[in-house]
Amino acid sequence: DASSEGVVTVNLSGKYNDGDTLYVFNEQCNGDKKTDYSSDLVEITPHTHDYEFKGFTWTGNDEDGYTKATASYKCSCGDEKTVVIEENDLVIETLEPTCDAEGYKKYTATVTAEFAELLGDIQRSDTKTVTIPKLTEGCQITPEPTPSPEVFQVPKTGIE
Repeated sequence: DASSEGVVTVNLSGKYNDGDTLYVFNEQCNGDKKTDYSSDLVEITPHTHDYEFKGFTWTGNDEDGYTKATASYKCSCGDEKTVVIEENDLVIETLEPTCDAEGYKKYTATVTAEFAELLGDIQRSDTKTVTIPKLTEGCQITPEPTPSPEVFQVPKTGIE
């Protein structure tokens, strides 16, 4: 699409490979219906994105749980990409608390190797662990055993 300032934006995404070169020139049609070049040939080297992993952002909270994680990537040209790991793709491991020990809920999000490769990266994972307090209701407290009084037997001495 050409703008009123004479700027043309062309989306070349996925149309060229590394090492390809694109040459651009301006042309105009005259009344003789022949094309005349009105600019010099300009060589344009397509940019190859080099995404850097920036980290994970979690959606949710410790109390209500986490519903997704977003992995962020940024290219040196400023382009940004995200990979969203939805709740049904999170690995959720739960250890229920007991009267004697805390439990936990551990959420793990993984950017699979397939997605990572598309961004020129490796598989990445992040974990959120939420501690679940010990149970306080329904726990029976076992009383400490009361020591029984010691009974001493006095031997008979033969004195009457």
